[in-house]
Amino acid sequence: MIKYTITSKNTCKVMSNSTIKTNPRKEFLSMTNIVTDSDSTDINISQLTKELLMQWLDKKDFLSGKDKSTLFEIGCNCLSNVDTLYNLNKAVIKRQDTLTEEDGELILKAEEGRNTLIYGDKKIEFTELQLREILAGMIDILEKILPLGTVVDLKKKYLQKHISVDSIQNIRLVITHRFLYREEDTVYFPYAGVVYPLGMLVDNKVIHFTPSLIEKVVHTGYSDGQNEAYIYMMKQELILEKGMHSYGFSSEEEQSVLQNRLEAERMANND
Repeated sequence: MIKYTITSKNTCKVMSNSTIKTNPRKEFLSMTNIVTDSDSTDINISQLTKELLMQWLDKKDFLSGKDKSTLFEIGCNCLSNVDTLYNLNKAVIKRQDTLTEEDGELILKAEEGRNTLIYGDKKIEFTELQLREILAGMIDILEKILPLGTVVDLKKKYLQKHISVDSIQNIRLVITHRFLYREEDTVYFPYAGVVYPLGMLVDNKVIHFTPSLIEKVVHTGYSDGQNEAYIYMMKQELILEKGMHSYGFSSEEEQSVLQNRLEAERMANND
């Protein structure tokens, strides 16, 4: 079994543009069945997201049909705010005995290696790894993805390994890439960006990061029906079809694979 690391969801990497590339679905270029023009606002992204969650849960063989329905209901209630799911995930990582969310409607209890999720009068039992898999997938599916051109401030403490932040008031980035991954990987980066107002770093490097690293959204980029359709299709491809998850929920093994590859590429570039 893969061992998970406690700090994995607060992650930031500085990498070359050539290291991880976006690979949008080819069907996006002929997506007239989803959106007919760049000004279309007919997409019901909430409904598409719910359908994606339903399909994803249906693939989890360790869940009963009743458990899938309960988790789907929880997911629908968290559609506008995934903080509840993040809080549950944090409690599982810390092996917290009890956590109450949603005004007492959602309770997590942990004892003797089992985790029980109580929602109203319904109960679901998980192993720790099962519950972490469920929470990670639900967050990846339900969390809103910011548009290109969005300007964000990142949490400084998570960037100290990569750049000197002592004399910097804020770490401000412009989102220039989304859904970055390699075919051989099991994880993807939701975002990458360049430093504002400088732009690209040395050697065409961009900063890859996860949603939990964002301290504040300074400016939201342009979004329309095509953007919403693209986000849906990428989540469908990466999460549902390829079984991938955000680097924020990566295991120690997955992080080690990426680190080793980056080091090998760095050494090759220096030769």
